[in-house]
Amino acid sequence: MAPAACCGMVMGDSRDGRTNVRDFPSLLIKTCIELEAVYRLHKLDNFIPVDVASRAIVHISRQPRIFDRVFHVVNPHHFEFAKLWEYVRSLGYRLEELAYEEWLERLSRQSGGPESSAIFPLLGLFVDKLPRFGRTVIELFEGQPVFDASNFLEALSGSDIVCPPVDRQLVATWISYYRERGFIPEPPASECSASLDKRSMEAV
Repeated sequence: MAPAACCGMVMGDSRDGRTNVRDFPSLLIKTCIELEAVYRLHKLDNFIPVDVASRAIVHISRQPRIFDRVFHVVNPHHFEFAKLWEYVRSLGYRLEELAYEEWLERLSRQSGGPESSAIFPLLGLFVDKLPRFGRTVIELFEGQPVFDASNFLEALSGSDIVCPPVDRQLVATWISYYRERGFIPEPPASECSASLDKRSMEAV
């Protein structure tokens, strides 16, 4: 019996930010930066860099003694989803925090309508309410349980595979990759300068 590896939210490479720009987190980040707004959602998340996830899965597959287990390939350092936006703001981007319905309203009013948004291929997740719950998939994320990473951590013990916490440096690596590809715009000059000045003062 082969081990079952269930991945959480896989993000860009921890070293150079390389990632799939057509997946959910990339499209969401692009959309929020273009709208200059994020929606309020209290949720613990488990972003794991793709290089860590891939190495971990290969490592687990080579351990026959644990083939009968399920492994949640997630970042054991859980963090508030809102913290992601805090880090993006610190990199010079304007991101107003809105209630979910207000964010959808801004999305609908943007030039070209929702159809012109990067998130349009996944729009159903944001607007279609599930009959059983009366809420959208995105709203249901707020009550999503935290995945148990104990089997995952046990399998990695003794290896050199370490999952970094999602901090400002890691988010900056992801954002830099997006910018270098032209996937997202540069931050407004005034905001970028203010961000650099703040970091310079903090370093003194």
